[in-house]
Amino acid sequence: MAEVIASILADNPAELLRRARWAAMAGADWLEFRLDLLPSGTDPRAILAEVHLPVLVACRTKRDGGKYEGSPSERRTLLQQWVDAGVKGLDLEDWETWTPENRGTLELMMRSHHNFQGIDDNLPAIRDRLLAMGANIAKIAVTAPDFADTGPVLDLLGSTDQATAPTVAFAMGESAWPT
Repeated sequence: MAEVIASILADNPAELLRRARWAAMAGADWLEFRLDLLPSGTDPRAILAEVHLPVLVACRTKRDGGKYEGSPSERRTLLQQWVDAGVKGLDLEDWETWTPENRGTLELMMRSHHNFQGIDDNLPAIRDRLLAMGANIAKIAVTAPDFADTGPVLDLLGSTDQATAPTVAFAMGESAWPT
C-alpha cells in the first residue's frame, strides 16, 4: 500500500509544528522534516514529542535543491542529533558517504538522486545503486521540460517490483508535476 510523506520546510520550530499538524489532518502517513532552515540549537526531542506521525528527516544542500549552508560536518551532526532523538527515517543523497550511528533505530533509510537538468539515462541502474548503498527505498527526482518527456520515469515505476526494490520516482518541472 502506498503511503504519503508530507515534506515540510520551515525556518522555525513553531511553523514546522503548525505545518506538521496541517499535514496530519490532511491525511499524511509520514512527515518529512527538511532541516535546511531550522535555527541552530533547535531541540529535536521537543519537536518530536509534539507530533504523532513517524518522522523522516532530510537536510538538502544547494547542490540538491535545498537551502542548507553549513559545512558537511555540521550537516552530519545535525542529522545525527535527529536520529538520536528518535526519528524513524532518514533521507540521504546519493553522493553522501556518511551513515548515522545507531542506524538500527531507523525504519526507513532512503537514498535520493536529484537531477535538475534533465532525465538521466538508465534510471533502473540508479535505483539499483541507491538500494545497494543500504537504502530500503530509492528516491529518484529528475527534471522533465514537458509531461511528454516523463516516459522514462513512468517506465521505471511500471517495471519496478516494489516488494523487492521499493522506489519513489517523479519528474520535476512545471508540466511534469503529475508524476
